[in-house]
Amino acid sequence: MKKLFNNTFYEDFAEGAARAVYVQAWVDQQEEKGKRLRGELMDQAPATPLSAYVWAGELIGLLTALNKASIYMLGAEAAKAEGADDIDANLFGHYLAMQALGHGVSWFDDHAKFPLKVPGMEYNLP
Repeated sequence: MKKLFNNTFYEDFAEGAARAVYVQAWVDQQEEKGKRLRGELMDQAPATPLSAYVWAGELIGLLTALNKASIYMLGAEAAKAEGADDIDANLFGHYLAMQALGHGVSWFDDHAKFPLKVPGMEYNLP
């Protein structure tokens, strides 16, 4: 678990979001080529490209604007809803990225609800 207000929360959130969005797009591309993938897809995909990190930064900006709160404060709200002192920022980023893509995966699938607006976004491989 990452401490909410340490100097890596933002970076860990962005890393989780970027990796999630890139791997999802990469898997879609592989399947369109007729390849069948098995096993842990996060380990099979190539390194996360810069474009996915840019997308993650845009996600953070939109989350901040929609919720009128910093990503740190959204993490604090998520932790408070869980009755915890902290949350895993990488996992938080992963779930919110998947939710933004509209893939039916949500932070709230496995975590307590709190008021949160998540933008709809798209990501395309460069």
